Amino acid sequence: MKRIALMSAIAISALMLVLPCYTFPVDGINVDRAEVVISGNDVSEHLLFSSSSVYNGTLELWIPSDKYEVEYMGNELTGAMQDSVLSINLSEQGIVIPAGKNISLNVSYS
Repeated sequence: MKRIALMSAIAISALMLVLPCYTFPVDGINVDRAEVVISGNDVSEHLLFSSSSVYNGTLELWIPSDKYEVEYMGNELTGAMQDSVLSINLSEQGIVIPAGKNISLNVSYS
C-alpha cells in the first residue's frame, strides 16, 4: 500500500513539472527560458520572452489557479482572466519588447 501511495505521489509530482504556466504562441515572440519551482502548493515561474521585432501587443498565459501574481521589474501586471487564460496587454502596461531584446516575467500561483 505504501508503494502505491509513493508511486502516486511521484506520478503527480512529475505531472506538475510538465504543467507549468503555458504561453500561447505569438508571431515573433519566443519563450527563451522557463524556470519552474514548486514548493508544496506554491508554484513560481521565471519566463524570459524575446522578440524578433518591436512588440507591445498581448501576451496570453495559461495559469491554472485563481490565486496568481504576474510581475515585470517588480511591478504587478494586470490583465483579463478568462477560462484560466490571463491576457496581458503590454502597451496598456507601458511595456515594449525591443527588436532582438527580451523581458522577463515572474509568475506565481497556488
